[in-house]
Amino acid sequence: MRRYNNSSSRFGISRNKITILVGVVLFLYLTSFWNFSSNNNSSSNNNNSNVKPESVDVTEKPTRHPSNPPTQPPHTKTPIEQYDSDNNADHYANNNNNDNNQNSNDKADVNYIPIDIDSDSPSTKRSDNHDVAIVTLGYTLHSDGMPSKILKDRVSTAVDAYVQLVNTGSNPLLIFSGKGKTGNNELDEYEYKSEAAAMKDLALALDDKVLESSIYLDLTSTNTAENALNTLGRLESDGISRVYVVTSDFHMLRAQYTFQTVFPAHIEVSFHSTPTSEKVQQLNAKQERALMESSQKDLENLGILAGATETGYHPLRNLPRWRMIEREIEMDSKNLRVIPENAKAVDYGSNHGYFSVNLAQKLPNVLVMSLEGEAIGEYSKAHEAHEAKMKELEINNNYLCKTTIKSSMFKELVTKKHVYEYQLCLSVFHWFGMKTREQFEEVLMNHLMNGKTTFIELPEAIHYEGYAQHAAKDINVWYAGRTEDQIFNDIRTRYQLNMTWKTLGALLHDNKTVRKVIRVDVRHQDRDPLEVSDLETVYACRANSIKV
Repeated sequence: MRRYNNSSSRFGISRNKITILVGVVLFLYLTSFWNFSSNNNSSSNNNNSNVKPESVDVTEKPTRHPSNPPTQPPHTKTPIEQYDSDNNADHYANNNNNDNNQNSNDKADVNYIPIDIDSDSPSTKRSDNHDVAIVTLGYTLHSDGMPSKILKDRVSTAVDAYVQLVNTGSNPLLIFSGKGKTGNNELDEYEYKSEAAAMKDLALALDDKVLESSIYLDLTSTNTAENALNTLGRLESDGISRVYVVTSDFHMLRAQYTFQTVFPAHIEVSFHSTPTSEKVQQLNAKQERALMESSQKDLENLGILAGATETGYHPLRNLPRWRMIEREIEMDSKNLRVIPENAKAVDYGSNHGYFSVNLAQKLPNVLVMSLEGEAIGEYSKAHEAHEAKMKELEINNNYLCKTTIKSSMFKELVTKKHVYEYQLCLSVFHWFGMKTREQFEEVLMNHLMNGKTTFIELPEAIHYEGYAQHAAKDINVWYAGRTEDQIFNDIRTRYQLNMTWKTLGALLHDNKTVRKVIRVDVRHQDRDPLEVSDLETVYACRANSIKV
């Protein structure tokens, strides 16, 4: 019995040992299996992270998401690479100010102008000798220092342009503008210190053709005016005269106004916007209107508008508008536009003659007709200031016709098959007394038919209620809820015109509305400039007009 008990005891001990041994083996097996499964899932996740949710592209090219940079040697991770992918995705999709509306990219402006790259550009080495600049304007970072969707979209557009330029032999310089944070010296290790720094990492991650040596960071700008002035300094030091400016659609008019004003006319500048949703545009519309006024003050503080208050009707708007117009004429010349010997230009509502005199100097072989009748009586001595400036500068190709402009004159010029090389109609079109939408469109059509190129400034395309705008009720009838693009498109369709147009920029009027400056080109056949004597008759120039 005792033996039996001893044997049973020994058997129990052995059984316990076997149980423990099996348990250890099972534990090791499960641990090994768990590690293998974990590694396999990690590998699977890494592979899937390179696939866009929208589509799969089987071609061998870098993916277009900044969280997946091209293969590079080991390096210290940037905040974008280090940032948790789930949090990054949340920022990309759930930014309250950057509504990711899937329909936003389907909207196209009637007057969209694509990036124009010269495919015949000679091949150059990727060196410090940059021949073109791409300026990307910054946008506020998230509170945790990470870039917003709006900023990512701007950088993506800039990189696309960069790659196109590189592929055609150019050597572009990427300029990223955006101030750094102040007042916090304990920023997180992976928090960006500036918008520009964030854009740099985004660009380097988007395409391996982007070289770090081709990136310049403007870290001192605190507003768009400073962006433009700092950029101009870099352009001048590098001898660059061709620039692309990239920003969001809701910021485009203010960017155009600022950069057009700061950059001299010999610099070729084109503007390219990244689309945002209608919600984002609406959220930013009111703020952008307010910032138009602050942008003007920023330009004044930088001395850009120094002396601009001396002459003319709403003088602070003169230099910005002239820079827009002068740059276009400069580009026409570079593109070998042929101007006939008997060519003429016209400035409707010439006032103190600011635009007429500048136009006469810019086109010394073109006779500039200046029409001023002071219909509103605001500047009774405007023509005297104009005459004095003509004498001071010894201008001999400017005819000052003192008259009252009537819309019927445009129709008469169409009948006589007259055409101007350039015509200016800045802030006067709403004075012509049209009462219906049909009358408005007919008068505008006749006016545009009078010129090969027209620079026109119309009242803002909004419903006027509470604005101190002349003929506000009539304008509401003319526009009928349409945008400027829609108006021009309707006229082109209705009258079958061979016509194109583009917005050059916009300015804040004293009544707090924003008026666009628009270039319109109409292709003519069998039209030639009338003689001065014929124009005198059409315009009913008074006897005291200043002839040349």
